Amino acid sequence: MLGGRAGASFEYDYFSAHIGADATWRRIDDDATVSFNLNAYFDTVDIIRFNGAEEGSDDRTTFAAGVVWNQVLGPRAAGDIGLTVSSQSGFLETAYNAVVLEDPGLSPNPNLFNQARGIEVTEEVPDSRLRTALHGGVRYSLGEGRAVELRGRVYSDDWGITAYDIEPRYYQALGDRHLLRFRYRFYTQSEADFFADTFLQANGTPEERTQDADLADFSAQSFGLKWLYNASNATQWGFGLEYVDRDDGLDNIFGFVSWTWNF
Repeated sequence: MLGGRAGASFEYDYFSAHIGADATWRRIDDDATVSFNLNAYFDTVDIIRFNGAEEGSDDRTTFAAGVVWNQVLGPRAAGDIGLTVSSQSGFLETAYNAVVLEDPGLSPNPNLFNQARGIEVTEEVPDSRLRTALHGGVRYSLGEGRAVELRGRVYSDDWGITAYDIEPRYYQALGDRHLLRFRYRFYTQSEADFFADTFLQANGTPEERTQDADLADFSAQSFGLKWLYNASNATQWGFGLEYVDRDDGLDNIFGFVSWTWNF
């Protein structure tokens, strides 16, 4: 079976076009399937710096390839294992991120937290990134309309980040059209090679530098609820709420609404 897709998304300073294709092979007894997918993203980023300076626009290109093996493990259980490799090139930093070069001899800077003594410079990261993720899971039926699942992932990239996560889930059907999913996720990662909490001006300005908390060493716990409503055989609504508790204090709550149409 072959499939294809295309899409686009945009914000006030960002545009992305996406194309993809996939192929699925199914064993004759339907006990196993193998799926292959290829995706490409072509992005344009308006470079608006932390101080409001506008530096035109730049491009970012992402190619990703993946394979997933799904296997029936018994009358009540099924599992999957997959590998995804992606390559990015172009403008990969976050344009509005700043890096502070501290110097005790400078005057307090009113633009910095606690009027720290330092100056702000732009974030600079490599213009390429290779990422690899190995992921998998097992789902087990507890009976009519109920199931549990355990998922996990190992990730690494050539920026020096290694990450692990584990995610137990519980599914509960409510009639023929409603499905609830509860999940817990634990995630931990190492920091990027060019991340530092503190940069001293006396040591010069590193060619590659970031203080982005998402590229730092941190762990997080997530608690999530998702409700799926099958309005018809072709359409589905999704509603979700997620709370993320990070050990660096950058906790967040977010929600989503989705609509899917199959044709």
